[in-house]
Amino acid sequence: MIIDDLLKKAKDNATTATADVSVDGTTVMKQGEYWSGIYKDGLSHGYGTYTYADKGMYKGSMFKGQKHGEGIMVYPNGHRYLGSWKNDLRDGEGTLVDERWTKIFRGAWFNDKESGPST
Repeated sequence: MIIDDLLKKAKDNATTATADVSVDGTTVMKQGEYWSGIYKDGLSHGYGTYTYADKGMYKGSMFKGQKHGEGIMVYPNGHRYLGSWKNDLRDGEGTLVDERWTKIFRGAWFNDKESGPST
């Protein structure tokens, strides 16, 4: 339920912010990396899914080619981050869990680092 709510929020925010965007589809971004979603000025911009060459995957909001807003990142080691992003970095409220969904850290993030105590 939390994941569904987070993705709905990301999609709603991205759709509102990019209502004038008419390009939607899947494109190879770099060798072995794919973006499936909305584009603006040739960059991933809005809601979609980015698949990385190392098998990581991000699903959520993008802004001018960077993770920005709400989204979920699945890392190659199976860890997952669910929460806020700013300028391609974890920033704001978020939760990092391991491959078994055991909480590693839940709380505030700033510039891709844990900021404060875990809750």
